Amino acid sequence: GNFGDVMFDVPMNGDQSDTGAGGEVSGNYAVFNPLLNPVNTLSNGNLDATAAGNNRVSLTTLGIPASGKWYFEFTDVDSSSGAFIAGVGAEGVDITNYLGRYADGWGYQTHATNAGYYNNNSLTTSGVNVHGSNTVLGVAIDRATNKLWFSINGTFVNSGDPANGTNASFTNLPSSGFLFPGASSAIGKSFIF
Repeated sequence: GNFGDVMFDVPMNGDQSDTGAGGEVSGNYAVFNPLLNPVNTLSNGNLDATAAGNNRVSLTTLGIPASGKWYFEFTDVDSSSGAFIAGVGAEGVDITNYLGRYADGWGYQTHATNAGYYNNNSLTTSGVNVHGSNTVLGVAIDRATNKLWFSINGTFVNSGDPANGTNASFTNLPSSGFLFPGASSAIGKSFIF
């Protein structure tokens, strides 16, 4: 078989030295959680998802704790316009609809003409209109300040600067509890964590 995507994975962080397995260090890595997956088809060690229903969210196995600074990325492989939304949800977030539909989810919608970020079903457009074709959506979080930033293909939207804590997309993340990265798309469309 093809073992090109095998990751060195153990339940606790190692000494951060090169393991020889593709330059990865020992540790526990998040993937999409098949136990919290409503209908999406997971593959490639649960790193890839194909939407089997519109806006159905796949969340990851590891949550972001209530302290520290965090960054992760999703790839919008082939969404139709406005279908791909990724971000974070609080514990117990409704995964039958996109992140940002409700108050306990924060998501970014890639879109051809109306891209932007959602919380509590309120869209703030960003002007960064792009979707599909392997668009990379980054999410930076500072749990100390309850702020979240989104980036598209390596550039933070609205001149966001997580290092300096400025121009965050959201400043209303909860100060306690875990946040879980997640994503959704249109039926038959794929995304990668």
